Amino acid sequence: MPAPRRRRPPRVPGAGDRRRARGARQRRRGIFSFLPQADLPEHFERLFATPHGIDLLALAGAYGVSGVRVERAAQVVPAVEAAIEAGGVRLVVVPTDRRDNVARHREVWDAVARSLGHG
Repeated sequence: MPAPRRRRPPRVPGAGDRRRARGARQRRRGIFSFLPQADLPEHFERLFATPHGIDLLALAGAYGVSGVRVERAAQVVPAVEAAIEAGGVRLVVVPTDRRDNVARHREVWDAVARSLGHG
């Protein structure tokens, strides 16, 4: 069986061979909060929500990658625009609260369902 292919980050228009990867890194592995195991708190915290404790800006800096940490939603777009403008590889760290993130997603999902007549 052939090895699975790795996905490449999307190309940035005008960036030549440079590429930009986007993604959310949450201190407590927020992606797992959307899955059924989030309803098992006695196991969830230990097995899925263990914080990595890594300073992502320091780690990126060790490899010559500059970055910025934003604290408010209004700072995200300007930070990403500045990173694109600067060119090359840049890191934008956007901390989130996983419970709040799940609650907001559910609100949006419910609103979409209602607008489609399914809720």
